[in-house]
Amino acid sequence: KIDLKFSNAANYLELGYQKEYEEQLIIEEITPKLKLKIQVGTSESLQYIDSKNLNYDKNLIEIAEIYSDMSDFYKHNLEKNQFSFYFSDTNDHIVVTDSYEVLNWEILNEQKIINGFTCYKAIGRIEENNMKGSIVKEEIFAWFSPEVSLNIGPGMYGGLPGLIFEISTTRNTYTLDSIENN
Repeated sequence: KIDLKFSNAANYLELGYQKEYEEQLIIEEITPKLKLKIQVGTSESLQYIDSKNLNYDKNLIEIAEIYSDMSDFYKHNLEKNQFSFYFSDTNDHIVVTDSYEVLNWEILNEQKIINGFTCYKAIGRIEENNMKGSIVKEEIFAWFSPEVSLNIGPGMYGGLPGLIFEISTTRNTYTLDSIENN
């Protein structure tokens, strides 16, 4: 079991997730190499795409980031369940802050080992309006481990009794592939 205690705001835990794509994307070679990074502190997490080690044209990387379905930067207030999305558009920076409800998860009796941790399966169900105004229902599948005392994961997914190691939506799958204590 990993219990996380932070002595001051300078300490954080960095989580790395690899995203798998089910759709064929225009920037097929670059997009799968993008890595979602999450830095977790006591009251907030910062999520961003790490593309600094890619040896491609900057414009191609930016296009790949757009196709990856991620904003430039997320700031997640863990206490208020608020997300701030930071977007760059040329020289302007746009910030959108919104609150959200934590998913009501159903924890199933399935287990699997991910990166040496025993993980349990959970299903979250959401309903949201699509661009046509219709209500779309979606099931989110998560594998979490109570061995790591964080109740977060990629994006706005969290609220389980442990760190999310893998999460699948109808479009994407994120799998935790690194944990670094900085």
